[in-house]
Amino acid sequence: MKSAFTYYTAACKILKMDTAEKYDVIILGTGFTECILGGILAKEGKKVLQLDRERFSGGANGCISCLEELEAAFQTKLNAKHKGFWNVDLVTKFFVGKDRMVSLLEYIGVKIDTEPLHDVFLTFSGSLIKVPISAQQVMACNFIPTSEKESFHQFLEFARNRRFSENKQRQLPSPDGVFELYKLGSSCKLMVDHVITGGYKSSEAMLDQVRRFCDVPTPHRSTALHFPLFGLGELIQSLQKVIKSAGGRSMLNRPLDWVKKRDGLVYVSASGVTAGAPTIIADPSYFPDMVKSTAKIARASCVLNHPTPGATTSHSHYVVVPPATSEQRDDIYVSVVGSKHKVSPAGMYVAIVSAIVQSSNPDEALKPGLDLLGQITAKMTKVHDYCVPLEGDKKSRIFISKSYDATMTWETAMDDVTSLYEKITEKKFPT
Repeated sequence: MKSAFTYYTAACKILKMDTAEKYDVIILGTGFTECILGGILAKEGKKVLQLDRERFSGGANGCISCLEELEAAFQTKLNAKHKGFWNVDLVTKFFVGKDRMVSLLEYIGVKIDTEPLHDVFLTFSGSLIKVPISAQQVMACNFIPTSEKESFHQFLEFARNRRFSENKQRQLPSPDGVFELYKLGSSCKLMVDHVITGGYKSSEAMLDQVRRFCDVPTPHRSTALHFPLFGLGELIQSLQKVIKSAGGRSMLNRPLDWVKKRDGLVYVSASGVTAGAPTIIADPSYFPDMVKSTAKIARASCVLNHPTPGATTSHSHYVVVPPATSEQRDDIYVSVVGSKHKVSPAGMYVAIVSAIVQSSNPDEALKPGLDLLGQITAKMTKVHDYCVPLEGDKKSRIFISKSYDATMTWETAMDDVTSLYEKITEKKFPT
């Protein structure tokens, strides 16, 4: 027998739903995927409500700027003179040339100031190998056999110029066939597979990623990778401004109380805010019974008071440690940025090491990447489930994003954004 309190609670929910403000889309979470989708939909005239249980935007991939919160997270004391100089992202994603993410931001109307990365490295036999993109860099790279240097440069040039070429329509062999065509061996293939592209499904996709990796606007640039000044927190805030400018709202510190479907709408109530919409977008943490974990991702966020040993003249860089040199099953990714990108005080650096882990000791799994950093001033390691949505009822109109994988470019995140957008709107992705 139901109690009077049960009936009272149900009646309160009905009353709240009757008086709730209506939106086109309600988004739960302020991660990259959620903010990007909110920005696109707001740009296209949708009224969006975005709610997050956390006190700061970004959720698990937020940015810590407050010195006190940074010290609490890393459980250490930092120089009080450096207050106001920190912008520490918990997840790193680099832009690669004018990639899909850059094109999408232009479509939405978001302008982000970025600074190029100084170097991109591959590790092999304990050494940092600079990944080349120009003829001069290719010829200077000792990792590439002398007999393959000219061929590798021709391969890069073919990818770089293919979008302007009449050969664009020419049938391509398989990716392995492309390597054979240019007579490229294991060293060049290692660079392409693990650093320049990070994986691909076709020759077309491989060449497109190679082209973007080599797409430097000026000859003096040594890499096409670039990163926002003040970190990725600036990106999230800019996308939230787009949501608000279109009549929507973005609210923090709103833990979710309940979700209920009624009359073709999904209603949510979160700390005094009740709203309804035909479509809900959420990160995996809001609907744990609608997702499954397929892997464990470990990330170690580090504070350094020195440049990376072996790259002391490099103010920022991206490093890939392939399985062949780490005895791990998967790539390990390392990012290092500093005052040049306005994420740390002068002389200090912020590094992230990430990878899929199979063991119960994440630091041990990340060790080949952590060892590259030398002495670490402060470190915070976290392990997250990599969650993907279950195949559910398409009529539910609840769309759940994937977690962020260990990679440090936007490729896989943009795959998820594209897939979700096309499911939600039932039309082609705009860029």
